[in-house]
Amino acid sequence: MAASASGPVAIYGHCVGSAAAVALARRLEADGVPVLGVIAAASFPAARLPGAIRRLFGGDRFVSDRMFRDALRASGGLLDDMDEDAKRTAVRAMRHDADQAQEWFTRELAGEGAPLRAPILSLVGERDRATELHEERYAEWAAFSPRVERAVLPRAGHYFLRHQAEPLAALVLERLTRWSAGALPDPVRPPERTRLWPFYTVAAGQIVSGLGTALSSFALGVWAYQLSGEILDLALVTMLAQIPAVLLTPLGGALADRIDRRKIMLACDALSGLAMVALVLLLMTGELRFWNVCAIVGVTSVVTAFQQPAWLAAVAQLVPKPYLPQANALANVGFGIGNVVAPLAGGALIGLFGLSAVVAVDVATFVVGVVTLLLVRFPDRLFHRREETFTAALTGGWRFLRRRRPLLVMALYFAVVNFCTALMWVLVTPVVLSIGDSADLGVVTAVGGVGAALGTGVVLVWGGTRRRATGMIGFVAGSGIGVVLMGVWPVVWLVAAGLFIRLACMSIGNAHWLSIIQVKVGPELQGRVLAVNIMIATAMQPIGFLAADPLAEWAGRFTDGPGGGAGAVLLASGVFLVAWGLLGLRYRPLHHLEDVVPDAAPPSEAAADLDAIQERVLSA
Repeated sequence: MAASASGPVAIYGHCVGSAAAVALARRLEADGVPVLGVIAAASFPAARLPGAIRRLFGGDRFVSDRMFRDALRASGGLLDDMDEDAKRTAVRAMRHDADQAQEWFTRELAGEGAPLRAPILSLVGERDRATELHEERYAEWAAFSPRVERAVLPRAGHYFLRHQAEPLAALVLERLTRWSAGALPDPVRPPERTRLWPFYTVAAGQIVSGLGTALSSFALGVWAYQLSGEILDLALVTMLAQIPAVLLTPLGGALADRIDRRKIMLACDALSGLAMVALVLLLMTGELRFWNVCAIVGVTSVVTAFQQPAWLAAVAQLVPKPYLPQANALANVGFGIGNVVAPLAGGALIGLFGLSAVVAVDVATFVVGVVTLLLVRFPDRLFHRREETFTAALTGGWRFLRRRRPLLVMALYFAVVNFCTALMWVLVTPVVLSIGDSADLGVVTAVGGVGAALGTGVVLVWGGTRRRATGMIGFVAGSGIGVVLMGVWPVVWLVAAGLFIRLACMSIGNAHWLSIIQVKVGPELQGRVLAVNIMIATAMQPIGFLAADPLAEWAGRFTDGPGGGAGAVLLASGVFLVAWGLLGLRYRPLHHLEDVVPDAAPPSEAAADLDAIQERVLSA
């Protein structure tokens, strides 16, 4: 290499190319070629979690090209004038380069490679979401060179190499001129190499604590229904377990931006623990009533709305940021564990030992959560903050949907689907308990959780339908078939199979829906559009929860046998979902919305004002 290169040279690496740039600089210096500097643009070192977790999140080789293509299109990595062969080549090249870069950084950050003599310029775009928290993260390059400095291109996104070539060239030339004159950056202290045990400790505590919450919510719903036999009681408990968490999560996120995340999590665990202690006392004195259960479930739901955003924000404080993407994935996986484990454990415990055993386990889980938090101090590191208030997101998102009518139609279409989903969550319990016991209900619910997880995995590997709207709507009909199975015949295994199909189809359909949002809205405005969708969806859910009892009672007049009116309503709602899905496929403004709504191509320059970005997108 030395024979074909004369120095001094400067090496530029953009995005995943920064790994190759640093590796090449090392090789050149080892071969005696003087390197003036390395420009590491639009990226920071990204590594995989070490140990067994690395094997769990070891790569994305099973993820389809289609999913990567959507992500690359949304970030501006695919151009409109590229033909299909060029797009396929770009996607595969990006996948290969990203995987190799991550492997290289993982090895280098775990070892003690020779530092560069040349300085590194960490160059980022002001509006590039891939390099958020650059004020802190640029120092990570000090693991490869003691002299590092940061530069920010104003209003630039990720691909500023394409859109801001002239200011980029001027900035790089200015730095290289200064370095060649001997004015090198001051030495930068690399981030402290903290161990990962604080993250794993807190993560384990939060998973156990969340499992306890899911366990008690499941068991209290069963207890309330078995106590009175009234579907309305079950509906109220189910609604209180879900709706407050959905509605208050934006407020929890805003609070996590402003207050110590550890204190929020400790307060949440303490409140949940007090609620469980109150439940223990009521059980011991024989004074537990339905309204007590509603209050306790409501408290734990509110607590969840504040605890989960605080925990997700705290991940960035606990984990060295090269490991952040995989640590976030691990934290989110923890939330899904309760969907499978809690129903199985709750059904078995309440069936064998009664509600008191469930409460005892829940209290123990909160103790674990508090103890793990007390054992760990949260480092003072940066974390992602919300760009706008929930109110601003709602108003801005509503303006966006009014100008993109097919997306508004899509939101309203799924509000009706969510009404049926609320009916299902209430009525599956009386149907199963009429033909089995609480353990059977736990098995049925856990099988549904497996279906939801498997549906997510299927769409990642498969990539989805060519026209995203076809999969989004078609799997509504598929989920309807699952609900039909749940209500057509009162057999536990058939209800379990129906719930499996229902939740698997729902996961696959939601993945198609999110892909449409990703491509048609753009990353800057997705938060506000999703906020409006959540508002519309939750507006229909309480109606579904409260309508379950009168509908089941009315249907019960015409049906006999196990399941009764609840099974009949499930059957009818399943038939309705099948018809609703087929109608959606026939409704052109919905099924062909991808042809009507333009893709949201990332701008060459992005303003900090989201309303200004929105106006530019809508006027394009």
